[in-house]
Amino acid sequence: MLTKFQKLAGQLSPKDTKTVMLENHTDASLIFSVEIPEKWFEIVASSCNSQSSNAFNDPKLLTSSKGFMRKTLQQTVQTSFNLVPRTHVELKLQLKGDCKNLEEWPLLNKIRREGRLIVTYANGHSQQFDLVGELYRPVLQLNTTGFEGQAGEDLIEFGTVHSKNKNSLAIYLTNVSLVKAKWSLKYVKFPSKKPFEPVLWTKMDH
Repeated sequence: MLTKFQKLAGQLSPKDTKTVMLENHTDASLIFSVEIPEKWFEIVASSCNSQSSNAFNDPKLLTSSKGFMRKTLQQTVQTSFNLVPRTHVELKLQLKGDCKNLEEWPLLNKIRREGRLIVTYANGHSQQFDLVGELYRPVLQLNTTGFEGQAGEDLIEFGTVHSKNKNSLAIYLTNVSLVKAKWSLKYVKFPSKKPFEPVLWTKMDH
């Protein structure tokens, strides 16, 4: 099973959190714990409909009105369970990370992170599920044709223009990413060339 997450820089990302359900379809109870070793993902909440799992409840756990165990500064999320037959546990998983942290999330259009949800059973056996998260940043594309998705040249050529005339071109900016882009245009004046300084020739120079 592959669970995909999507995070959009600078805005709310409903797809950065997923709910995963683990069900016991066997005729025996299953005792196990869950963990995510990679720092990119986190188990932020858990819920279980098996009464036997109460034996694993930590005194610090708090059940909300929705039945989820939510993590606070003083509370931890339940990660050990005892599922009797025909019961299940729901886990809320989240793609973590601060988009402003450029060391962990470089300024790239798309960044991919991988992780694993590992289930370890009481008999020592384990099972894992793959997690894939993607962070998207806004991408603006510039062209002079007016057709979206068509990239323009790196250098915009205005052609040969007489000093007493002028030439203009229409420039189109397109957001070709999944992320809302906030941007502004700023004119950067091309540095003027300094005139050559006069050369003073001496007898030694000749």
